[in-house]
Amino acid sequence: MTWEKWWAGLRAGRVFVSNGPLLRARANGQWPGHVFRSNGPLTVRIEAALDSRDPIAAVELVRNGRVEAITLPHETTVRESGWFLVRAIADVSHTFRFASTGPWYVEIGERPRPVRREAAEALLEWTRERKERVTAALTNAVERAEALAPVLEAERFWEAKVAGAVRRVPVTGRVVDEATGEPVPCRLYLQAADGRWFHPESVSAAGSAIRYERQNWVNREAVEYHTTLSAHPFRIELEPGRYTVTVERGKEYRALTREFAVGLEPVELHLPLRRWVNLAARGWYSGDTHVHRSLAELPNVMLAEDLNVAFPLTYWVTQGFAPPTQGDRNTPAGERAGVIEVDATHVIWPRNTEWEIFTLGERRHTLGAVFALGHRAPFTGRSAGGGHRRGGADGGGVA
Repeated sequence: MTWEKWWAGLRAGRVFVSNGPLLRARANGQWPGHVFRSNGPLTVRIEAALDSRDPIAAVELVRNGRVEAITLPHETTVRESGWFLVRAIADVSHTFRFASTGPWYVEIGERPRPVRREAAEALLEWTRERKERVTAALTNAVERAEALAPVLEAERFWEAKVAGAVRRVPVTGRVVDEATGEPVPCRLYLQAADGRWFHPESVSAAGSAIRYERQNWVNREAVEYHTTLSAHPFRIELEPGRYTVTVERGKEYRALTREFAVGLEPVELHLPLRRWVNLAARGWYSGDTHVHRSLAELPNVMLAEDLNVAFPLTYWVTQGFAPPTQGDRNTPAGERAGVIEVDATHVIWPRNTEWEIFTLGERRHTLGAVFALGHRAPFTGRSAGGGHRRGGADGGGVA
């Protein structure tokens, strides 16, 4: 360790800030400040060591200004140039205690992340306010000129950014039942003509919007990018151009696809979904026994898909001879027992187990899968690697 190395690391952005917790994170093995370059979508695995005297209320991924709660380690896919960082929020009531990494940067293809005019204008306005305060505070001409020099340089910098920025146009929309006109939750796909995907946010403080971004690790062209939205209006800012929006809600509504153009004026979308059958009215209810979504996401997702009953596999064993309580892919939701009511017709049973063995010791040994659904207490016995019935790649029997 030398002063030269320390300054080099600081200039490169290999930093974190904290007033309590100690957060040391790497993304794909790289410290904060690293610039990732890729010709296509980039999969990033974030691993971290987090120490704190206070309990941690949340760990969050901040990506291009958007915030999402995560657990570590975390894997995400980046599809547009920009930046991301990780922060931890302590659970204390008398103050705000946190730790945040510096940002990592991503450059996808030849397309840099466009400068948002609104952000550049806000920083230009702040710089000009600073210039006025410095001018008013210093009467000595020499001192004033010296203090104003970096402010004037910043003003020129942000003026250039504003001049070259692309203005994004607000696009709002409502998804409704065509027959009743009532808003409905939904799954929404939004894609630009050049292939880029976008994810709107809910307008309402009571609403929710959950991004889903998956890319097959073998076939990079096999993707699933959508947003599940609560029954509230949505909003997004888009560059001028042509876009396609597709809206779905489970299997009882017909999918709706619509093309639209974004110019210089705000766009408002009215998206009516046509229902072709109502099975619940006939005494039939939908259910899913193979759910790998977090308990925090499920209420939003179930209503968007109109899924009446969900059995999230909160105990997930992939290593031979490991008891379910020590499964390597468990989620804390398995600690709960009892029906969770999303509403009167959508419910969750959170204690379910999947044995999907991939390894016996250090040896790969892939079998099918067996489910145990609706049990009231966790299984504590060891799983025998050879005792599973063979099934499909992700299916198998239901016990």
